[in-house]
Amino acid sequence: MPDLRSSSTRSEDKEDREDQLIERVIQKTLKNKDFVQLLVSSVTEIVKKQFEGEINALSDKVQSLERKLEDQTESLEQYSRLNNLRIFGVPESDSEDTDKVIVKLCKEQLKVDLQLGDIDCSHRLPGPDNQPRPLIVKFVRRSMKTLVYNNKKLLKGTKVIIREDLTKRRLQLLRDVKAKFNLNNSEVWTFNTRIFAKVDGKIVKINNKSGLDNYRPSK
Repeated sequence: MPDLRSSSTRSEDKEDREDQLIERVIQKTLKNKDFVQLLVSSVTEIVKKQFEGEINALSDKVQSLERKLEDQTESLEQYSRLNNLRIFGVPESDSEDTDKVIVKLCKEQLKVDLQLGDIDCSHRLPGPDNQPRPLIVKFVRRSMKTLVYNNKKLLKGTKVIIREDLTKRRLQLLRDVKAKFNLNNSEVWTFNTRIFAKVDGKIVKINNKSGLDNYRPSK
């Protein structure tokens, strides 16, 4: 009968020798500065890439939230201006009452029976020294503002221009639309502060910068 205990002992001795050999190889390898440096660099690079991916994903999410917050803030600001109009080119005098100036303009040139009670407030805005300062007016009712704005076509051929009261961001978007499609003033306009443009014979509504950047003409 074979000596099983002796065979088992030899097997264990062999495994011990192999373990010792592996341990010596590992110890020798770890004493190799070049190998250790390579190992550290490899591990560092793996960890770095993992964290970079997580940081980039977090950064993208933060930027997306910031854009949404900016859009919402701008929309609220623009909404608060819906009853406003800006009027350019109206001569001014030292002792003028801007409410009365606007009422006179509306009655005489726009054929709108505007009353002083239809105006919430009005005043002049800063402007170039060599031109009349623009007027800004807030109407009590949006329907009256819309009526005045729709009749601005009657001012064609005069120096007076009426525009909606846009936020800086919305005004820049309007300029960007004109520049991108190479449009003149008659081909781009606003209504209730929304921007519209006539592009390739079609009327297009541009809601925001991303909408402009991603616009593709329909086939």
